[in-house]
Amino acid sequence: MSLLKTPRQTGSFKIAFLGNQNNNHYALARYLRDCGFTCDLLIFRDEDDHFHPKADSYDLQYQRWVKFIHWNGNKFFATNKDVYNVIKGYDILIGSGYAPAFLDMACLGLDIMIPYGYDCYDATFYRVGAPHKFLETLSLIYHQRRGIQKVKIFHYSTENDEYSGRIKKLTKNSKFWIGGIPIVYAPMYEPKNLSTLLKKTHWGEEFLNIRKESELMVMAHGRHKWFKGAKTGNVLDGKGNDVFIKGWSRFCKQHPYLKKKLVFLEYGDNVLESKKYISDL
Repeated sequence: MSLLKTPRQTGSFKIAFLGNQNNNHYALARYLRDCGFTCDLLIFRDEDDHFHPKADSYDLQYQRWVKFIHWNGNKFFATNKDVYNVIKGYDILIGSGYAPAFLDMACLGLDIMIPYGYDCYDATFYRVGAPHKFLETLSLIYHQRRGIQKVKIFHYSTENDEYSGRIKKLTKNSKFWIGGIPIVYAPMYEPKNLSTLLKKTHWGEEFLNIRKESELMVMAHGRHKWFKGAKTGNVLDGKGNDVFIKGWSRFCKQHPYLKKKLVFLEYGDNVLESKKYISDL
């Protein structure tokens, strides 16, 4: 499987997206399918439920090309045969998460990796884990590091110097496509479609009411992870929600007559801390 040996016709080769953390691959795959490419999205067993395609769809068309595989980073086990059975028939492999580790077990590598952070940073440092999972953890990290070395192309933005530095330290001959990727499938939200979409979700009326009641509506979709007393992993994992909340509070005091709403999602380790901080302000 090589980007250098693929046919020129878009429909004559198959692309597999491995994993869908942050919904990155589902959005990108739809754009490529619109361009005539044959793409499948392969979902890991331990993927967060809110990154399931059903959470970003208003119909069931995705079921025709979204498949589920039993690879699981929380329980690292897959035989060479398991890996081959999943990826056979695909010409290009694009992945994230622990896809490099699973492919390395079968002596294979990704054509393109679109890292989301943890997979190229925390997941590549050797560490002491629970005694009953010690060997499994070491094996996972070992194969992840080796798998990352095999990636032909990394596609990511460069806002985080720590992540970029770690990737470049682990790689040797990889190429880099610097730039963001689409996280929203924009054609679905064309103005002509909005009235129909609102009727297909139980949140439609809620958001419509907030929009009608506000001159300014701000939506913050990020997870809540900022509280100093919580286990935030490495310092890079903090999302700065407290800074956002404090800034919004200051904005509200400066513009008391403006009808405004800030909408958060109940997502992340520090939702309760965020609610308390908002109440205290």
